[in-house]
Amino acid sequence: MAASALLLFGCPNPNTYTTPRTIGSRHFQGSAALEVWGLYVPATSTATGRSAQYLTNPTLSLRLGLGDAWEIGARIGNMSSLGGDLKWNFLRSRRIDLAIDPAFQVMDDFTALGGNGQIFTYVHVPLL
Repeated sequence: MAASALLLFGCPNPNTYTTPRTIGSRHFQGSAALEVWGLYVPATSTATGRSAQYLTNPTLSLRLGLGDAWEIGARIGNMSSLGGDLKWNFLRSRRIDLAIDPAFQVMDDFTALGGNGQIFTYVHVPLL
């Protein structure tokens, strides 16, 4: 069960912003992503339903090719958490690519916004 959780869960932001195919030895790649999160509260007999969408801060990432099958990445998720990953592109063909991309993300619970100063670390190992 614990091993499957590493493959299936990725929170707070499971987006990898990368493909299975590595970028090649000594190549750099950067990205910036805007994200939106939303909520929906259904109507009940005593309250009307409502929904809202919020634009988050951007996520920035930088990737470096370590060889033909390996790549390392660093990211600043929503300009509030740090993360990194190490991708291995173990199957590369004309029709299909497969890679495993173990990653981590470290996040503060925002003491300035009323949190209690805890640091959270998320680890996930997606199959791309």
